[in-house]
Amino acid sequence: INWLTNYKPPQDASNLDKVRGYLETCHHLFVVAAWKEAIAVFSTRLNPPLDRELHLQLTLWGYYREKIELYGNLLGKLDSRIDATSLNNLGGAYFAMRDYEIAIEYHQKSLVIARELKDLAETELALRGLGITYSYKGEYEIAISHLQPSLEIAQNRKDSAGVGHSLSSLGEVYNSQGKYQQAIAACEQSLTISRSLGDREAEGVALGNLGAAYVYLGDYEQGINYYQQDLEIARKI
Repeated sequence: INWLTNYKPPQDASNLDKVRGYLETCHHLFVVAAWKEAIAVFSTRLNPPLDRELHLQLTLWGYYREKIELYGNLLGKLDSRIDATSLNNLGGAYFAMRDYEIAIEYHQKSLVIARELKDLAETELALRGLGITYSYKGEYEIAISHLQPSLEIAQNRKDSAGVGHSLSSLGEVYNSQGKYQQAIAACEQSLTISRSLGDREAEGVALGNLGAAYVYLGDYEQGINYYQQDLEIARKI
């Protein structure tokens, strides 16, 4: 309660110090095994201009170690559904830290649990996480074999955000394979979806992938145009 109500970050606080009160609260809740209360705290939607849940904001800021601590503490503490979610988030954090083998291990464990539970949302996330990670390892066909079913699940669930994310990830793989027109088609669809949803982060990713495709094609002006839009979004968020 003290950390939640009395903590005031210094005037020149870093991003991490701005949310220190929440993180310390979670730490103390973990100590007393108040798992659900901790989840409520790190799922808190931060005040504008951030306006996103704390654990998502940590990812955006690049505080992956802090995110690993949050989700690592939850494993095996509540139920299988929470474990599947935690494993996917841990996989994403280790991917961002370029520890691809550990990322694959966590996403794979999440996928097994999600399929046992018939949890399509977590299945979709695990498949996409595996696809993205394999693509960064240069194993593009394996990446596509995970991203394509992730896309199909998202389409069947009418999960527009998931469709957009999977299309953008497929576009990135197509870029790596030299299939630039396929990359552009996928990323243009992703861009339209992300803009319709007001998802600036996903919009930026799609723009960056489009920029890359046009640069590979030698259309540098178009590439610069997309990268410039991506840069502006990245700075704003």
